[in-house]
Amino acid sequence: MKTNIILSFDDARYDNTKAFDTCLIPLNIPFTLNVTTGYVDGSLPRDLWPSPVPAMNIDDIIRFSKNNNCEIALHGDQHIGTKDDVFTSYKKMCSWLGREKGAFGFASPGCNQVFIDELPEYIAYERVGINKDTNTLLKRAARRISRIIPSPLLYQYSFFDSIITDANKNILYSATVFKETTVSQIKRIIHTSIIAGGSIILQFHSVGFDKKNDDVWAWSFDKFDDLCKYICVLRDKNEAQISTTMAFVNNYSSEAKNYSFHLSNRCQEGNNGFQ
Repeated sequence: MKTNIILSFDDARYDNTKAFDTCLIPLNIPFTLNVTTGYVDGSLPRDLWPSPVPAMNIDDIIRFSKNNNCEIALHGDQHIGTKDDVFTSYKKMCSWLGREKGAFGFASPGCNQVFIDELPEYIAYERVGINKDTNTLLKRAARRISRIIPSPLLYQYSFFDSIITDANKNILYSATVFKETTVSQIKRIIHTSIIAGGSIILQFHSVGFDKKNDDVWAWSFDKFDDLCKYICVLRDKNEAQISTTMAFVNNYSSEAKNYSFHLSNRCQEGNNGFQ
């Protein structure tokens, strides 16, 4: 399977509208917008906002939902990781988008896995952060140091286990983009994903954040513009494809089924040879 590069944006922060309107949409780059519904409709108290900047409004969410390259996914209602909170966000989103049913993707606030046993029918996948089962002390240290020393190798090492090589369980890991993360570091994890035959979800929060404010999740617009041009080159060379998270999950499941079908036929043909 070809490597998928997935740009996933948490919270629905208003400052991302510039990145969407001036980079992603003109360049025909698919992206996933994970919406914290209480942040958007104002029911989340300001002291609990995930960012110092305001959220997009409901009209923004509806506008982006009409773009074929944008996937609208859930990120909870009050930005907490509980099943009830996720269901509240689902009901609000259905109302906003005029949907009576159908599954959404879900990006877990805090990157902790919410649905441990199985996903409910209204959730198609759950995107979390790092793989905590393999998050060793050494990798945690490498991740911290990579924010001080801009080493592509350290970033690659610390997020290597976020490269997706099996999406059958629909629990997806991701690589966080911090304020200090460099384009070279992201290029390294993308290149590693291509070599490994896997895919990578890049987890963003703010792009083009006001420099007067301080947010560890903010990324500069210039760096984002450079990254977009880079992944477009990979797409044009047919070395990787860019997709939404939902498209990746659906395509992966479809290709896995086709592979199993063809493998089963080949095995049956082989068995027939012994009859």
